[in-house]
Amino acid sequence: MKIGDYNTHPAADIFPLLTGRAFDALVNDIRANGLNEAILLCEGMILDGRSRLLACITAGIQPRFELFDGEPWGLSWSANVERRHLEPGTRAVYRLRWEAERNKWDARRQERKTAADQARS
Repeated sequence: MKIGDYNTHPAADIFPLLTGRAFDALVNDIRANGLNEAILLCEGMILDGRSRLLACITAGIQPRFELFDGEPWGLSWSANVERRHLEPGTRAVYRLRWEAERNKWDARRQERKTAADQARS
């Protein structure tokens, strides 16, 4: 997914964006109070704050970014599941999707590392 000039991180794409009244409330809050929490970028992609970025664009407010240099999958889980009150079934569905996408990401990263190591040899 692309928002503004940024692609979104696969770890973020597992979770839904705010919509409807919740999104409208976020836009109104950002319009009234500014962006209180920076949007996190990891490897040049939006890791946390997709809805905040959309709300900034909608509100005509300049977004603020911070770079995240940690483990993106753990942060995405924490920011999107641990901080929300989800029903156990919903939580389990997200966990399965999260684990599957993380495994794919890790496999692609290992393939790139192996290819780079072979190119250097």
